[in-house]
Amino acid sequence: MKYKSLSLINNEFNYRRSFCNTIIIAFLISLSTFWVQRVSGSGLTNWVHAYDSTQSGFNDICSDSENNLYMVGVIRPNGNTFGGFPVTGYGYEDALLCKTDSNGNVNWIKTMGSYYGESAKYIVFHQNKLIVGSEVNGGFNSDLYIDSFQISIPAYPTPWNGFVAQFDTSGIFQWANFLPGSPMDLKVDNSGNSYALSSDQDTLYLSVFSGTGATNFIKGLSATYSPSFVATDFNGGIAVAETFRDSINFMGNMYYANGYTDILLAQLSYTGNFISASVIGGIGRDEVSGITTDLNGNLIMSGVWSGSVNCLGTTLPGVNLRYFFLSIDPTMNIRSYDDNDFRFLQDWRLAGKYNCVENSNHEFLTTLNFLDSVIAGNDTLTTRYFGGYYGASLVLKYDVNGQLLWYRKFAESTTNRNTGHASLFLGKCDQNKNYVCGQMLEHVIVDSTDYNISNRYLAFSGQIVDTTFDFTLATNEFIDPVNSSDILIFPNPTDGSFTINFNAAATDWNLEIIDINGRLLFERKLSGQQKRNTCKVDELDLASGMYFVKVVSEGNPVVKKLLVE
Repeated sequence: MKYKSLSLINNEFNYRRSFCNTIIIAFLISLSTFWVQRVSGSGLTNWVHAYDSTQSGFNDICSDSENNLYMVGVIRPNGNTFGGFPVTGYGYEDALLCKTDSNGNVNWIKTMGSYYGESAKYIVFHQNKLIVGSEVNGGFNSDLYIDSFQISIPAYPTPWNGFVAQFDTSGIFQWANFLPGSPMDLKVDNSGNSYALSSDQDTLYLSVFSGTGATNFIKGLSATYSPSFVATDFNGGIAVAETFRDSINFMGNMYYANGYTDILLAQLSYTGNFISASVIGGIGRDEVSGITTDLNGNLIMSGVWSGSVNCLGTTLPGVNLRYFFLSIDPTMNIRSYDDNDFRFLQDWRLAGKYNCVENSNHEFLTTLNFLDSVIAGNDTLTTRYFGGYYGASLVLKYDVNGQLLWYRKFAESTTNRNTGHASLFLGKCDQNKNYVCGQMLEHVIVDSTDYNISNRYLAFSGQIVDTTFDFTLATNEFIDPVNSSDILIFPNPTDGSFTINFNAAATDWNLEIIDINGRLLFERKLSGQQKRNTCKVDELDLASGMYFVKVVSEGNPVVKKLLVE
């Protein structure tokens, strides 16, 4: 068979989109009994693990070369087991470290705690070591317990502080160091050094530890408790990004906001010495949600900005509060940005931490955890914030040029919200395998399957398999013997009712109508004559916009653009 693709770029759209044709989600959910359900099919939950432990949640995920998963979060020890393993508790809530195989079967769990409550926030896999960042409450007791180790917590000014600990992949504890203030981010450089940001509400600290647990340095950077993030291996050093209001003294240098809040992006040497800093923002509300370094050493940043924005000496025009995905090269110049796809209402909040992973094709998957509402084109995605944790989550995929390919709602609500109350964090990103974890806080629906009927705080993890066919808007992709000219759609543009002619000889046709976000809206199977086949579609209520008609004959797909006016 011969593959042929004709690319005619529509001037109105300058980015490619991919349709996520196969999505397999696997969840680890805490329930009162253990059971396994298996179903099959495109876009369905393939298998589900349920556990008899309650009140748990995951905050981060990583994996090793064998696709074993390592997740961190929080658990309330209540005498039940988690994945068949007993839970040793030290307080009201403990930090949780969990290892599973590539199918989500638990290999071991570990808790870390003190008297009151801890929650592990970050995990990094590096050279067969697990580096974990967690909160610790030192206000009610003076010791942290990890396995049989009892470690004295320093007398910090505030009760909520943090620690960084290292384990091997068998869960054997190796070392721990404490952080002044609550942890805000954790990264590990190529040499195995750990970089942790923390804040005690008065000062933002950068703490750096070697791979053997030695303290390289702890430095105060600025006076802030706003979201702050660190990235390693950027231009021979590290980058720090933080949101600030009005003005900020960063390592002895004063910077001023252009509007309500702005973003400070700074470069430091590996020894923590100041190199440079820039303010990113406009007259509105601008916030960073995270930074990381890609495989080519560029800095990837996401967040929200408003109106026209001054970014590294370049004015980026725009209106409204909108989500941005930004790439910066090592010389601090903009490589690419995308801020046209998601916007927010006036009263908005981002929720959860940034999570972005890159595959071998240099494509990016990231999560957008949000509260209240996100508007994507004609799609208004809503949640309802009722306290305690995260709102809802979208999965976003960007191409090598930082342009949006597709997005999908992770979960839907069973109540009056169209997104389910579940946080989401991404792990390893292969070309077609992506691991996720998080916490569900209500009864939600994922791929038409109900979860968390008990409405408890439940940990879950899973795998998304992204098998896509790529097309440019206004592009035909086909495989002989089915040619693009064999499929005729008229009228096109249409007011909603249209007819499809199949000119080629074939016994079976499968018709799908897909929206621009990759969601299947309509499917019909046609069988019969080896002659001209005609199908009229008039039962759909399609809003104005662009859609795609996919016709598959004998396994060979044809994709056509459909415009609804």
